Amino acid sequence: MQNGNDMDKEPITLNGLNKLKEELIFLKEKKRPEIVAAIAEARSHGDLKENAEYHAAKEEQSHNEGRITEINDIIARANVIDVTQINNDGKVIFGAAGAAVGVTVLAGAAGAAVGAGVPICLASCCRALANCCATAC
Repeated sequence: MQNGNDMDKEPITLNGLNKLKEELIFLKEKKRPEIVAAIAEARSHGDLKENAEYHAAKEEQSHNEGRITEINDIIARANVIDVTQINNDGKVIFGAAGAAVGVTVLAGAAGAAVGAGVPICLASCCRALANCCATAC
């Protein structure tokens, strides 16, 4: 998936990146061991074919590991947009809601705060704009 193309970069604010890193630590250091313990407990109950607790724990493990992989991918492709380094001359800039007065703010899907009024940057043209602004402004 990653071929060095700027279109593969994930525009994200520093705050969004930090939140992803915190979530990654939580999933790896807290959630993963809890799930392993739940699997071991369920396994001790005997026959795994009809053990609903075992299957539920394995499904939770699958979701957790999938999210860990997803976060690692986003972090690897992160294009951190520092709004303090972009001139506020009426252009669209990237960052967190309320970063500057009278400025439209965008973030990548991973860095957008759901419900915080931050538009999510998913379209190819938006991604290109994010990469352009991060280097040209």
